[in-house]
Amino acid sequence: MPRSIARRKTKKSASKRLKITGTGKIMRRKPGLRHLASSKSSKQKRKLGKDGEVHVTMVPRMRELLPFHLTHRSSSFSSSSSSSRLGDGAEKKMEMKKKTKSPRSARLSRLLRGTSASEAAGSPT
Repeated sequence: MPRSIARRKTKKSASKRLKITGTGKIMRRKPGLRHLASSKSSKQKRKLGKDGEVHVTMVPRMRELLPFHLTHRSSSFSSSSSSSRLGDGAEKKMEMKKKTKSPRSARLSRLLRGTSASEAAGSPT
């Protein structure tokens, strides 16, 4: 029988417990919120409910457990412009935001120019 070539497999227990962010950080759940929560303060429980980052010394071991997960953004993805990554709807919204001014900013710009609201409304500019 021919020997099988060793394959790197994702550890399913690690894939269920860990999450890799877009910037490459590995996030985990904090321990201590399963039981005996009544004796803990609200502040402590609130902080335990948030995800924590895996310690720097453990990151290489965690990456071995998740060999096929995206650990960082590829250079080709980050080099493309942000507008090409956005959908048509999001691109239009961004353009509209740039074009429209809030009433407050229009009023401030009139004050800075020294024109009143009635003069600004009558002028075709």
